[in-house]
This record gives sequence, C-alpha cells and structure tokens, in this order.
Amino acid sequence: MSNERLQRSDHEFRAALSPTAIKASSIISNIRSEELKSTWSTSATPSLNPEELFPGMMFNIAKPALESTKLWKIIQKMPKGALLHCHLGAMVDLEKFLQKFFTTLVADEVRWVEFRSAPFTAFTVEKAEKASDDPDVLLGVLNEEIEKFKSSDAGRGFWGARMIWASLRFWPTEKIIQDMSHCIRLKKLYPDLISGYDLVGHEDPGRTLESLTPELLWFQEECKTQAVNIPLFLHAGETVGCGTPTDQNLYTAILLRSRRLGHAFSLYKHPLLIDQCKKQNILVESCPISNEVLRYSASIMSHPLPALISRGVKAALSNDDPALLGQGTSGLSHDFWQAIQGWEDLGIEGLGSLAENSIRWAAFEDESEDEWNLGVEKGYESAGVRAKRMEEWKVEWESFY
Repeated sequence: MSNERLQRSDHEFRAALSPTAIKASSIISNIRSEELKSTWSTSATPSLNPEELFPGMMFNIAKPALESTKLWKIIQKMPKGALLHCHLGAMVDLEKFLQKFFTTLVADEVRWVEFRSAPFTAFTVEKAEKASDDPDVLLGVLNEEIEKFKSSDAGRGFWGARMIWASLRFWPTEKIIQDMSHCIRLKKLYPDLISGYDLVGHEDPGRTLESLTPELLWFQEECKTQAVNIPLFLHAGETVGCGTPTDQNLYTAILLRSRRLGHAFSLYKHPLLIDQCKKQNILVESCPISNEVLRYSASIMSHPLPALISRGVKAALSNDDPALLGQGTSGLSHDFWQAIQGWEDLGIEGLGSLAENSIRWAAFEDESEDEWNLGVEKGYESAGVRAKRMEEWKVEWESFY
C-alpha cells in the first residue's frame, strides 16, 4: 500500500504538509467520519430508505443535506485556487451579471477563472435596445468588466480572468475557419483576455477531433504566421464509450499538444494515454457533478478521477455549467464537497493538491510551449506570474488550517 501511494499525483503535496496541516487534516477527517453516521443515515433523514441515503449519493437529492454539514462549512472556506473549466453562456449574462459572477467566486475562495465563451452567442448589455452577437463588442465588455471588478473593493484579492475562445464542434469547416480567424484577429486587440482555443458542444454527436484536425492544424499554423500565441485547451473523452470515435478524441487532443483536457472522462481506460499525459504535463479539468448529472457516472463514488489520481495524472476540479446542473452558484464548493465526501482516500489534503494544480496549470499569461512546460514542472520555483500566485495560495492554505 505504501508503494502504491507513492504513485499518486498528490503524493508530493501530502509529503510536504506542515505539522499544523497534518493535525488539521486529521480533525477534518474525523468530522467527515462522524457525519457519515450523523447525517448520512436514516435516523438523520427518515424520509429516505437506507438504499437511497449514502455519502456521495445523487447530488441533486443530497444537496439540502450536504449544505447543513460541518464539512460543507469547512469546504466553503477552503482556498480553491482557480476555476479552469466553465462555460460563460451557461453561467451569466453580461455587465452586472459578470460582477455578480466574480463576486460569487471571490466569496467561495476562488481567485482566478478561465471561462470558455462562444463569442457569436447573442447577449445583452445595459442601455442597449436589442441583443448583439458582435464578438468585438462582447470582448470589449468582458475586458472592461474584468478590470472594473479587479479595481473594486469587492474584487480585492481577485487575480483576474481570461477567456478560452470556443467554436462549436458541429459547425462545417468554412464556419469554423471563419470563427478561428475572428479569434486570431481579436487576440491581437485583446492579448491579455484570450488565453486559448477549444471546440465545444456535445462530443458524442459532434464532429470528432480527428475530422477537425485539418482545421486545427490550419489554426496553429495561422497563429504562427500572424505571431499570436493561442494554445489549445480541448474537450476530449467526455463519453462512457471505449474505442468509440468520441473516446478516440483523447488521442487526437494529446497529439495536438492540448495543454489541458476538458473532462477526459474515458482517459482511465487508456494506460498508454495516461503515461503520455504525465510525460507531456497535461492536466485533466474534471467536473464531477456535471459528469454525474449528465449521467456519465451514476454517482460521485463511481467517478473515474480517483483512478487517474492513483496513476499519477494531474487534475483540477471545475464546475462546467453550474447554472444548468443544479449547483445554484458559480462557485466550486459543491464539487469540492462531493469529492471529499465521495472518495474515501482523498481527504482535505487531496483537495489541497487539486487546488494547487489549478494554479500551476492556469494560463495567467501567454507562454511558449517550452515556457509553459518549464513553468508547470518548476511550479513554485518557476519565473513569472505562476510562482507568485502559487506562493499567495500557499499562504492562504496555511491560514485556512
């Protein structure tokens, strides 16, 4: 067992815990164990049958009970680092809604967010007579609202936000190329806002990454030609299939050197790809509640992320589409709570490792592939913004205990 633990992706983080953190982790573990008896039993909730009530039960049923626990209050206060996988269209409208979004994140101890947005989506702005689908207007508003919030009292401690440009994977080639061209053009106007590129939409019925490879290779070459840096952060493997075309999106995403993988739900079935993710320093953006509600997993207890962690794959927790999936908030506490309650060997120290990963793999600034890999590998000892943010989070982590 000891040798097996050495292979976990959170092993180094656990080994470096301070004496105070070790003691606090034990206390939190005891609280969790006690609540298994006091909260997740029919004596506490007689309206449910024993078969219906268990830690890690279906999120939408468990939500009222979990929000009454001591463990929930602890998780709310935990410094969570960065939210790396969420869809803006599924979370907020614009302007005053963006301010509420950012305020909610700060209150939930989230310091940075990278949201995916499809800039062609119609949206409304204050004082406008009708909705607009002009991406130039959208990015202008986003850029302005991010800076406005960071400079406000409510935004004190908020590191900021960047956008991953998202095209729809079911579009025909001509429309995708046109959208990619808009992305490159607007990257020049808003270099600090656009951090990367992705293709979104339900993977199973959509075009595979293999079929989209010509477009993606064109995009990468065009970025080089126009001297802009827009790396790939691709959705891949959001499926229960094995060997299906959707499952094989993982191969293509890794070959295209995607820096992170969105969901990668089926990755645990591929030992060679697991090794390649470790070799290429690829992070998995895992969204447990989304995967459960959309029925990729029956419950948090059958989710594959623990298998990936045990094999040494780096991951971070995200919330995907919380406004649509029942969390009722744009924060991360529900996904963090489901993970610590549903996975016996995670603990608060495992959650801490996942939060630290979210900062290590955040795209705070444009970096070449070599700079990115070096920064991810060195972490606290790296140059630039990454190391500074990791140190700031570490102070918050120790204060949390």
